[in-house]
Amino acid sequence: MDDDVTNNKGVYAYLLTEEEKHLNIHDFNDKDKLCKYNEQEGICAKCGNHFAYTDMDGDHILPWSKGRKTEYDNLQMLCLSCNRSNL
Repeated sequence: MDDDVTNNKGVYAYLLTEEEKHLNIHDFNDKDKLCKYNEQEGICAKCGNHFAYTDMDGDHILPWSKGRKTEYDNLQMLCLSCNRSNL
């Protein structure tokens, strides 16, 4: 029943291993991504260029892998190119 859990199939694996990776809780929901896109006025937080919503991804400001939660205050919208780069 947790809104953060996007992979219900992984609940049993999580219960057995306590590894959150089975729950896919690091994905932002579409509603939050659209709100953040509108808040940023379609501007990529990294390169500063304007993009259509479909050409952007939700990204953690502080990484999920470092223990930060998937919550609105930790969301930024990046263009597909910036989100996939290692810079």
